[in-house]
Amino acid sequence: MLLEHVSSTYWRTVDLHYERTLPIRAITCPLCAHTGDRDSYQHHVSECRFNGGRLERYACPACDILFGPLKMLDLTESQLAMEYRALYSRYREADSTEAEIRAFHACQPRPGGLYLNWGCGAWSQTIEQLREEGWDVWATSRSPNQPARSSSTTAARCRLDSTGSSPTT
Repeated sequence: MLLEHVSSTYWRTVDLHYERTLPIRAITCPLCAHTGDRDSYQHHVSECRFNGGRLERYACPACDILFGPLKMLDLTESQLAMEYRALYSRYREADSTEAEIRAFHACQPRPGGLYLNWGCGAWSQTIEQLREEGWDVWATSRSPNQPARSSSTTAARCRLDSTGSSPTT
């Protein structure tokens, strides 16, 4: 309970900082490097179910990727690792395959699009099932109980960077 209190208080403080700085900050898409002010991006706002406060994600107007929240993307590698250790010290991951597939389809994906499921979960079969449906989906997971599924993501990113086309397995 103490860790939950400390975590929620920390993220509330971070949220107060971002409320002041986001309106004047230039935001750069991590995929295509499009840079614009906050109002040039469509916002998707939710509340973190793990006491992480406000989650504001962005749809890039140039390449249509959804990314964010910036407060997580701005963390150093060691800060991000510490955040995941704190989370998984009080939370056990469950198989979220069905919920992830519903969420994927609710986003109305376009055939031929390239999709990344960041943080897909250690036991999720989402990627395998969506690929069986014909979707070009890639994954990475940061669960401390499972090695990151980043090799496919890294390969996909390298291929996209060098050719601009969808990756192949």
